Amino acid sequence: MDIKDFKEVVAKYIGYNSSAISWDDEMVKDLCVEFDVSKATVVKWASYPVKPAEVVKEDVIEYILKENFKSAVAGYIWYDPSASIPYNEGKAWNLAGKFGVPKSTVIRWISGKARPHPLIRQQIVEYIHKQNAGL
Repeated sequence: MDIKDFKEVVAKYIGYNSSAISWDDEMVKDLCVEFDVSKATVVKWASYPVKPAEVVKEDVIEYILKENFKSAVAGYIWYDPSASIPYNEGKAWNLAGKFGVPKSTVIRWISGKARPHPLIRQQIVEYIHKQNAGL
């Protein structure tokens, strides 16, 4: 992944708007905490062709992909661990069946206790987007 791609992934994750020079403070804070960096560093990653260390770059990309995956799956099955019925059983079963895993694995994906291979993860996100679009 080159610097431009890294910049675009970070910018999308934090909701960076270059014309208004704005971003989602909660998403920036999330990366600051996770990677022990300043707000200025995260904003630079999203707005300038800054070259972070290769290890940091790969870790940031992996983290963002993991968070996007968890968010997509949780949104698809309406996961809310504090609710009396924490998720939509039918959608959890549907996702589990589609990808040949037990329903408990789908719940472990959301909680971060497990994650599928990156290629499968991307297929799952694409499947969820198609389902949400009614395709």
